[in-house]
Formats: sequence, structure tokens, C-alpha cells
Amino acid sequence: MSMAIEAAEIADESQRSVPAEDRESEERLSSEITALWSAQKENQAVVKRTRAELKGLRRNLGERLYTMKKLLARTGRGGQWASYLKAHRIPRTSADRWAGEHEERLNPAPTNGPIGAITEPTEADVKQFFQRLLPRLQSTLTTCDATFYFVREMFFELSTANGNMTRSGIEIFGPSQKGEVNSHDRH
Repeated sequence: MSMAIEAAEIADESQRSVPAEDRESEERLSSEITALWSAQKENQAVVKRTRAELKGLRRNLGERLYTMKKLLARTGRGGQWASYLKAHRIPRTSADRWAGEHEERLNPAPTNGPIGAITEPTEADVKQFFQRLLPRLQSTLTTCDATFYFVREMFFELSTANGNMTRSGIEIFGPSQKGEVNSHDRH
């Protein structure tokens, strides 16, 4: 006997032992769940499409606002940009932001080096990166041992780390200490 037939027979037997009103409730709930699941999946697709449409709409609006702002916000126009926005009930901060985003697309900010060049991160960059990681680290590294293992793994995996493993832990040298080693801690 095939597994599908056995499963159908088991389902039939289990249905016989369930009271009729429970079966009706299950069937009703099942059809409601199926309908809601289908609606949820359809709405996900609509939201995704709508987000893309909204993004395109905002790009077009930003382009038009940028052009209008160039016309109205020139010297000698007497604040016509602000008046125009007020008359059309467009918040100035939104209009300026979208016009600015369009201007940025037209005139991208210069990069510090050739496109694709890797620049050395600053201490501020590293602190910002750490702050983004901190919530995940705090939820994962809940013990002193876990924190030590993490730091040890990070130290050994990063080729740029400078320091030594000692009897009591890890000795990490700062940028100004490169090459300085306390011989009494080395093991």
C-alpha cells in the first residue's frame, strides 16, 4: 500500500473520531485561513509593486520640483518658491528634500578617490560600525565567557589585529604601540 493511501486512511479514521461540529469548525477555520493567507500573499505583491510605483512617482516629483525651484528661487523673485509651495499645499521640507535628491542624482558628490577605491576607515567610522552591531552583540554575548570567545575569535581572524595571547587573556596593541611588546606577558 502506498504512503499516500495510508495517510488518507489515517486522516479518514481520525475524522470519524472527531465530533461533527468540531469538523465543521475545523473546515470553516481552514477555509478562512486559506482565504486570509491568499489575501496576505496578494497584498504583499501589491505593496511591493506600490512601493516601486511610489519611488518612481517621488523621483518624477523631485525632478519637477527641482526645475520649479530653479525658476522661482532665484535672486529677485521675492520668495516665490515658498509662496508656490504654500499655494499648492506642499510642505517645504518635503519639496526641498525631493528637489535636493534630484539635484544629487544630477550632480553626485565627489568621491575621495577613484571609484571603487578602498579608503582607510577613521576611528569615527569604526565607532559608528560598532554602534550598529552593538544590539546584536548584546543579545548574543550574554556572559563573560561568550564575550571572551568572541573577542578571541575576532582577534585571530582579523589579520590587521596587533597583539599577543597571554596566560591571562589577550593583549591587544593600539596603533601607537605597534611593535612594542611587554616580554613578561608573552607566552
